[in-house]
Amino acid sequence: KMVLIGMGGANLVNKIGHVAGNPYFVDLEMLTDDGILDRNIYEDIDWGSGDYVDYEKVYNNRFTVLHEAYKNYRQKLSESRVKLAAGLPEYKKFDNFNKINAYWLDDYALFMALKWHFNQKSWQDWDEDIKFRTQKGMQKYKELLADEIGFWKFVQYEFDKQWKKLKEYANENNVDIIGDIPIYMGLDSSDVWADAGEFLLDENLTPVKVAWQLT
Repeated sequence: KMVLIGMGGANLVNKIGHVAGNPYFVDLEMLTDDGILDRNIYEDIDWGSGDYVDYEKVYNNRFTVLHEAYKNYRQKLSESRVKLAAGLPEYKKFDNFNKINAYWLDDYALFMALKWHFNQKSWQDWDEDIKFRTQKGMQKYKELLADEIGFWKFVQYEFDKQWKKLKEYANENNVDIIGDIPIYMGLDSSDVWADAGEFLLDENLTPVKVAWQLT
């Protein structure tokens, strides 16, 4: 049995997005095997040591490394558009993933790009035009943050590939995987921001009621 592999931690509350996988679980060595990340980039980084995870160092370093992988992946995408190769071109695989998952991925990727743009502030503290998802606000930030939106889609694409490989390996060795699913959405999440009408929020998008979970 597995704990949650999303971005909410090991409990039933998902803080960021109920479908998205946790970027911490994207294996860097597998990115190296795919030819989009130089091993020296992450092997020379101080990730911390000892018996405990240094989450501050993980947080500060992992996304820098993943951005480097994304830069190389974009080059790979460009090459796949002009080079003939057996099977489905890489850009088609990426495009297909984005289309199939657009129902949650578009909002999630924009949300994450906005979180970085507004220095990790809660979406309730963002500028009014994007807090309330006005048409002009959505268009403005989709254009302004297009590259960062692409990065977050790339991270989910790689997570999905690696997760499927892990599940396939487990199933081939007669191991079934079961796990929990989030039953509460965190207030500062892409789910609540994108579908505010589904939650108990007032006209200022402030919670009317909050469910508390004891851990």
